[in-house]
Amino acid sequence: MQITTMDQARDTEFLRNLKNYCSNVEEYNPETKKFERIRPCRWLDWLTDEYRDLRETITDENGNEVFLDMEVFEVPSIFFWFRDFCKRVPSNIEPRLRPESEGRVIAMATILRARDPEGTRHF
Repeated sequence: MQITTMDQARDTEFLRNLKNYCSNVEEYNPETKKFERIRPCRWLDWLTDEYRDLRETITDENGNEVFLDMEVFEVPSIFFWFRDFCKRVPSNIEPRLRPESEGRVIAMATILRARDPEGTRHF
């Protein structure tokens, strides 16, 4: 799986599709024994676990293995960022990518695309 590029992350449609996809990602809740949307306070742990468990190698455009910078998520109150980022974006709204979110979007999109290539093919 090739790492998400900065051009992709800055593309309005890519960003809209990513945010809309994130708004529907679910995980199994053993307490309720049901699949539920990931809560903002769970996103970082969930993403980290998914990255750890990937079976596919992440590569750059030349095919060289690269490792994602997960430290971009290590900021106080990151759950607020997940809360705001993982909301649906209507087609009449143009999402924008803030500079401080670029690395997060690259890591998140890469993990999600590697985890679910079929479900994210529209990115």
